[in-house]
Amino acid sequence: MNLTREQIAELEAGRETDALVATEVMGWIYSDTWGQLVPSGHADPPIWSDWEWDIEELTYVKHPINMMSGVSYRGDKPYIPDYSINISASWKVAEKLKLSVLPLETGYFAGIYDLEIEYFDDDMGIIDGHFGGGYAGMRRIYSIADTAPLAICRAALLAVRDYPEISE
Repeated sequence: MNLTREQIAELEAGRETDALVATEVMGWIYSDTWGQLVPSGHADPPIWSDWEWDIEELTYVKHPINMMSGVSYRGDKPYIPDYSINISASWKVAEKLKLSVLPLETGYFAGIYDLEIEYFDDDMGIIDGHFGGGYAGMRRIYSIADTAPLAICRAALLAVRDYPEISE
């Protein structure tokens, strides 16, 4: 991802942000067969059903039989969830990265405060009791936005930008 921290902080809710979250955080990839982004591991190529009557479209349609469980479809193609505007979609992102989400007076906070504690022995020598030890570092990534889904998306994109291994 080539976005700066400032560019991520300025992302607005919408399909561009949703696509970034899908590819950078949730593992979606481009499929030549489908002609669009699909979840990693999605069946390729699609296996089509027989013609079926679609009551909403008032016409006969075919649908892929090999749809993935947990993936939304619009018509016959996988549809990137509305991560940046839908809390149920963005919550999957928060769960994957273990983001904390908190309401604020002026919006929502989403972030990771991950103490990577590695106590080491110094002159005092007590490790298990943590007396005289120290920690190696802390990952602190957060975003504040008007809505919880947007805060989650921005924090997730910042997390994978700074710590790519976090989305694996």
